[in-house]
Amino acid sequence: ITEGENYVREAIKIIENKYDDQLFSVKELARKVQIERSYLYRLFKKYLNINPKQYILQYRINKSTELLQKSSYSIEEIAYLVGFNSPSHFSRQFSNCKSLSPSKYRSKFKIITTNYNGNENKLAR
Repeated sequence: ITEGENYVREAIKIIENKYDDQLFSVKELARKVQIERSYLYRLFKKYLNINPKQYILQYRINKSTELLQKSSYSIEEIAYLVGFNSPSHFSRQFSNCKSLSPSKYRSKFKIITTNYNGNENKLAR
């Protein structure tokens, strides 16, 4: 494992712990990893083929998909829970990444309760 790979691994661990902080930024990430922001950018591009800002965004969107599928939080609450400072910005970014709105995404996973023939809850797909 190279020194660069270690920096990226450390950065990912920090992102996993700080993604929900609305003030968390690439600048803060670089400071916590104790390397220059431009060097962090180059390392992410080299090892992950994505820049740190995009990685944080994708991580937040992925966390939001879990919450949309498995929780009853409102979309506004989910936006704040995954580190966005505005629900409208969250919805725009989500739509850009997933090609559908958070509410349409959630509706794909709604639980349908059926009472006929004793069937249990099923996931709608």
